[in-house]
Amino acid sequence: MSDYQKLMDTIQSRYPNFQTWRIIMAGSVGSGKSVAAASFPTPEGMIKKVLDFEDSMAFIDAGEDGEDVYTPRKQRYAMHRLIYPTLQQIAEVLRNLSEDKVGVLILDNIAVFQDNIVHTLQAYCDNPKAIRDLYKSYDADSVLPFDSQIRRWGNQKDPGFWNVVKALPKALIMTAMKNRVHLIGTTEESNVWQNYGQANAKVIGKKAKILDIWLRYCDAVIMLKRDVNSTNPPMAELNPLQPKLRLQGFNPSWKMDWAAFTEELTASLDRDEPEIPEELQVDVQETFEEG
Repeated sequence: MSDYQKLMDTIQSRYPNFQTWRIIMAGSVGSGKSVAAASFPTPEGMIKKVLDFEDSMAFIDAGEDGEDVYTPRKQRYAMHRLIYPTLQQIAEVLRNLSEDKVGVLILDNIAVFQDNIVHTLQAYCDNPKAIRDLYKSYDADSVLPFDSQIRRWGNQKDPGFWNVVKALPKALIMTAMKNRVHLIGTTEESNVWQNYGQANAKVIGKKAKILDIWLRYCDAVIMLKRDVNSTNPPMAELNPLQPKLRLQGFNPSWKMDWAAFTEELTASLDRDEPEIPEELQVDVQETFEEG
C-alpha cells in the first residue's frame, strides 16, 4: 500500500467523508518546511503542482518525470514547479487543476504570496480595471469596492483593503477544496509583541506569518524545529500562541515526516489518556523572550 493510501485510509477510518488535507508548515529559515511540504505523498495518477515563490525547491526538484528519493542525506521529489508565479499565472493554475490532474498543490511560501497581492493592489490602484480583471480571473471580483476607493490604496490601507487581499487566498483554498486537491503551504515566522510601540514592548513569541483567512480553512499549523547536528526529520510542534489543529488526540509534538505523521494520526484515533507524555510536551516558556 502506498504512503498516500495509508494516510487517507487512516483518516477516513474515523472520518469517512474526509477528502483533502490543508496543512501549513511554519518555522525559521532552514527548519525543513520546503522538504516537509514537497514530500507530501501524491495520489496515484495525479501530479504535485508547486508554486515556488522564491525558487527555494530547486535542490529538491526531481523534475516532472523524476523519482522520489527520501534518505537521511538526500531528498528529491517529482513535481511540476512554477517558479516566481505571477498572480495571473496562479489563476490559470487554479482554472486547470482538474484538467492537469493536480492531486497536491504546494505554496512555498504563503508570506510571499500575500506580499505579492498587497504590492499588486497598491501598484495598480490607479488602474482599477486591471485589478478587476485580475480578481475576475479568480471569480473574486465581487469583493472589490468602487473605483474611487481603489485609487486611494496607494496612500492608505483601509479595512476594506485587507478584505480584498484575503479574497485571493480564500479563492485559492476554496478552488482546491472543490477540486479535491490537497493544499500544503509553507510560511515564515513573525514576532508576537506585547505592548507594541511602547517603551516596554517585548517579543513574547513567534507565530506563522499568515492572514487569518488561512486559519479559518486549514486543518493544522505545524511549527518545525530541526536539529542541525542530526539527519533526522524535524520535530513538529503546536504553537502555544497559535494552536491551530483540528485533529483530535494528537500530542503537542511529533517527528515530522509523513510516515511518522500517519503513525501519530493512527495513535491519536484511539488515544484517550488525559496526560501528555513529558517528552512530547511543548516548552511554553521557550516562546517568551524579553525585547
